[in-house]
Amino acid sequence: MFKKSKLLVILLALALIPATASATLTRVIGFGGEQAGFVIKDSSNPVLFPSTLVYYPHILFAEFAPGMGGTYLDRVGAWYGFGEGKCVLGFDVFKRAKTGYMGMPEIPAGDDMLPYRLNVRWAKPFGNVAVGAALGLYHESFKNKTADNKVDSLEQKSTIIGLDLGLTALDNLLDVAFGFEMPSWTNKADTGKTQTENDGSMLIKFAGRYWYHYGDKTTLIPNFELRMLTDAYKSPGNAGTADDESYSASSMIFRLGLGHNWKPADNVLVLFDFGVQFKSTKYEYKYGANDTSGTNADQYLPYWRCGWEGGVFKWLKIRAGAEKIWQNEKREWDAVAEWPDPTQPDEGKTVTNMYLGGDFNFGPVCIQYLMDQDFVRRGPYFISGSAGAMFHRFSLFYNIPQ
Repeated sequence: MFKKSKLLVILLALALIPATASATLTRVIGFGGEQAGFVIKDSSNPVLFPSTLVYYPHILFAEFAPGMGGTYLDRVGAWYGFGEGKCVLGFDVFKRAKTGYMGMPEIPAGDDMLPYRLNVRWAKPFGNVAVGAALGLYHESFKNKTADNKVDSLEQKSTIIGLDLGLTALDNLLDVAFGFEMPSWTNKADTGKTQTENDGSMLIKFAGRYWYHYGDKTTLIPNFELRMLTDAYKSPGNAGTADDESYSASSMIFRLGLGHNWKPADNVLVLFDFGVQFKSTKYEYKYGANDTSGTNADQYLPYWRCGWEGGVFKWLKIRAGAEKIWQNEKREWDAVAEWPDPTQPDEGKTVTNMYLGGDFNFGPVCIQYLMDQDFVRRGPYFISGSAGAMFHRFSLFYNIPQ
């Protein structure tokens, strides 16, 4: 039968692409969402462009992120340089798991999140050019044992390896990046029969931006992203039977934006970003004699964001941002079926997100925060009688003194 619950999880994950894992996202999101990182200089930039790690050689950080049960410590890391003109190493330790690919075994049963094991970054300047790389690893495995402590034929293991490469050139005005992600897995039942195997799943991504300073205080930043994701599996152990199954979802996401930065004063930054995004996904699903295929087109025509930050005191900075998305989505299926959507909707909607935050600075320590907007409305508990967090997300930075 159809693995509906897992298929819907993957559809949701595809809908959320592109997504990034950052050193910290607190300041970036405060400017109007995660993609604001493409049009500002920030210590989270090395996640998008690995070569920019050379700009942040002496930072220790920790980030609290929102979760189902409230805010929790999600990431701890250190980026350390070995001297002028030498390499910079970065290590991130974080809790966040990654949604696996379709066909990957669920270890433990019912859990489709693959645990993170390693994330390391490296960058080095070579004259007027800087290069960088980032390696990520997710892995989990399981073998069943019988009562007499002998291993039977059940074997499940999953691995995702990702590699990002980056280059900064043209007097630090051009940043480009290329990355890919390769999943692999073994999924054998206790009979020894292979239940699913990879059928071409992988992710390839490109990104770039250019800093055009057309004035002393103004900069244009054209930027782009391209992601191509294939998520596919087949069941060779069931080939030719009523349980013969295969699935494929091929997605391409292209985004083109134009950002603008204005610095009217030394401690003030005003941001504006405008662009379009196109996403197309083609699905094919076969189960025995059943064969369903279709497409999902999702377009942002257009999106834009604005944000600003300004210094109030030496120790306090405030920040606010907002993003607006004109989203159009159309689904088409070659057969009316109960999965994934028999109505084949054509939907147009407007999405608005707003953010409020800032920084507290105490010598080498910087605390960046995003306010929980419900807290702004309700106030503290002793006044309103309503419980809840004050901060939606916050980060702690320590700049190693030189």
